[in-house]
Amino acid sequence: MGEYIDKLLEKSKNDNFMKLLGIKILKIEKGFASVTLKMREDFLNFNNLIHGGIIYSVADVAFSLASNSLGIQAVALQVNVNFLKPVNLNDELIAEVRLKKMGKTVSLYEMEVFNAEKSLVASLIGNAFQLNNKK
Repeated sequence: MGEYIDKLLEKSKNDNFMKLLGIKILKIEKGFASVTLKMREDFLNFNNLIHGGIIYSVADVAFSLASNSLGIQAVALQVNVNFLKPVNLNDELIAEVRLKKMGKTVSLYEMEVFNAEKSLVASLIGNAFQLNNKK
């Protein structure tokens, strides 16, 4: 792997939010990341379905990894989420994030969240702001 990706993997070991939820990294490449999360009872909302914030959080962690995989420190600028299917307690989610367009200061990313059956449960689009553009 590249030097920046190796550093990113090392930094992610100390990510308290990832630890809190139990999110695991599946893959990181330049402009791409995928993560997974097994559902837990404490993720259920009052409708006995997984809370939308958990679905978003899985995508957001992958977004953070993908947007920082290029050696440029980046933060989320905005994200639009479409929840397409409910998630149940026995599900495992996989989020995949891809760079669609790299700009000088703002980049566009496409995010998809799938359940264990590979069914799309959420589709997101977001912008990342590059805090510096020096590699």
